[in-house]
Amino acid sequence: MLSKKLAAVDKTQCVACGVCENTCPLGVVKVRRGCCVPAGGY
Repeated sequence: MLSKKLAAVDKTQCVACGVCENTCPLGVVKVRRGCCVPAGGY
């Protein structure tokens, strides 16, 4: 059984460099509006 994990971004540390977006193995983190957010905008 797979465990559920949530992508979490510390918005106070995010500089919107895109590293997390490019390295996320599941593609669930995106850079939007100058900050990284989980895909879907949550």
